[in-house]
Amino acid sequence: MGENHPLTPSTWRDRSLLQLTFHSLLSRDWQATARYAALLPNHPPPATLQSVVGPHSREISHLLVHIGLGIVQPRIDPLQVSTIHRAFEKLQTPPLDLANRLGMALHFAQQDAEAKALFQKGLST
Repeated sequence: MGENHPLTPSTWRDRSLLQLTFHSLLSRDWQATARYAALLPNHPPPATLQSVVGPHSREISHLLVHIGLGIVQPRIDPLQVSTIHRAFEKLQTPPLDLANRLGMALHFAQQDAEAKALFQKGLST
């Protein structure tokens, strides 16, 4: 189980949390997304992840593109950017995709170190 999850492994719990995280992302409910993503293990089992997110990968990709393009503005909510970043990491979005979509948003949220780390991770994998 993930380092942030003290409970015993549970496929049903992880699956439910993935569905709630996914639904919250699509609804752009950042507070709910942050709560559910925080409860997920850092690396959900691939089979569970694929069963929940796989059929909706196009929606996830579209959402990330839309958020990445629409979130870049001079005044941005740092908590919103961090929430989106963490949620997409839990959904195991490739780091380079995240860096390309969220790098400028992280910069405008004054999270340059996080943006740099994301690009370095993306380029090294």
